[in-house]
Amino acid sequence: MDARFSHVMLFTADLDAAIAWYGDKLGFTVAFQAGPHYASLTHPTMGQLDLHPLGEDEALTPKHSGQPSYKVDDL
Repeated sequence: MDARFSHVMLFTADLDAAIAWYGDKLGFTVAFQAGPHYASLTHPTMGQLDLHPLGEDEALTPKHSGQPSYKVDDL
């Protein structure tokens, strides 16, 4: 089975601020953004980073830690 890393999903309290920070500090660019609900960023050497905002009354907790995703050819 061919398995490889795909991307990391992170939660954020402020989607626009997170997009700006990852762009300004680490060089990510926005590949796709669906309003205030989701953004997918890319980097030429680090790959893909997906950002999801927290709910309005939700606090950032350990359950919101980075979630890696993988690609596989067959399960």
